[in-house]
Amino acid sequence: MYAASVGKKQLGKTFLIIIALIAVVLIAFCVIGKIKDKNSSDNGNAIPGETAEQREDYLRSIGVQVDPTSSIAEVKVPDEFDERFNEYNAMLKLIGFDLTEFKGETVKKCTYAVTNKSEIGENISAVLLIYKDRVVAGHLLNAATGVISPLFVPSAEDNTEETILPSADIPQLPSEGEQIEETIAQSDYPTE
Repeated sequence: MYAASVGKKQLGKTFLIIIALIAVVLIAFCVIGKIKDKNSSDNGNAIPGETAEQREDYLRSIGVQVDPTSSIAEVKVPDEFDERFNEYNAMLKLIGFDLTEFKGETVKKCTYAVTNKSEIGENISAVLLIYKDRVVAGHLLNAATGVISPLFVPSAEDNTEETILPSADIPQLPSEGEQIEETIAQSDYPTE
């Protein structure tokens, strides 16, 4: 039989190494857990936008018919939002999008000719912004006037959140077919 003797110094060093390894493993699990939580929360409400078919299906689901031909460009969301971009983002928030978390990111801008929104103009485009294969924003653009409108007007059921603001302070979306009064030029939303 073989017996080994371990001194107090050796035992202390071994103990510190074990504690350090445990700390590294715990930190790794926390970081991985946060990444998974972020991805799962992002994907919980994610609108798939990797393929043209997914993007067109989404547009159809909200009542926007498009010509399947699209143009795709890469654009950058500004690092800091100016007043006009804040107005654009406020409109997006009313329909469930928010570009705040995408500041400084490069996104794909997919533009489609709309075939069923003649009530807001003749030359209407649907614009979807795609980040990591999911739709993160979108709007309708009247190419002739530069007026940007929401992709859709949410139903009353979509606005059921409680608020502590007086009702006069709650921003209202335009009624069906009405355009947002502020004209936001095409050059004022994500550009290269």
